[in-house]
Amino acid sequence: MFNIDKIIGMITYIFSKCNVNEMEILKLMKLLYISDRCFIEKYNRSISHDRFCSLPRGPVLSKTLNFINSEAEFNSQQQWDFYFERVGYLITLKSKKDDSKIEELSRAETKIIDQVISDFGDKDRFELVNYTHSFPEWKDPNGSSYPIHFKDILQTLGRSEEEINIILKEEEIYQSERV
Repeated sequence: MFNIDKIIGMITYIFSKCNVNEMEILKLMKLLYISDRCFIEKYNRSISHDRFCSLPRGPVLSKTLNFINSEAEFNSQQQWDFYFERVGYLITLKSKKDDSKIEELSRAETKIIDQVISDFGDKDRFELVNYTHSFPEWKDPNGSSYPIHFKDILQTLGRSEEEINIILKEEEIYQSERV
């Protein structure tokens, strides 16, 4: 189940690790996707539980992009807008003192994000676009968008059909327990 507090925590944590209060949206979207993908690779679960989508510049977290573009549901959008502001091609952190959303992240999640920042934090947005275009689950949507299913990511990470079925069943149970 998608959790806006988790996304806010991920972004706030990335900003703190990069020692910035703003970042190019494209770069942030790539760092978020790579972090989620690395977590799936290691733990068979997503950090964000967002919807994944192929866009011309690579895979993204779809609901998160909707928040950035002010296209989310009203109540959640208000929560988002409390923390972040879009200024042109940048996403800016508005609330610098409140790190409570970072507490939404587990130690395993922050460890993965730390590694992603270490490996990719100094790359520019187009290097990250090129890198994410190499992911087998990304399909060029030719100017549109194309969904990337969780199962697609698991398959490209080399999971067998049997493993995928078990992971999807566990994810279904996890989701039902969170409601």
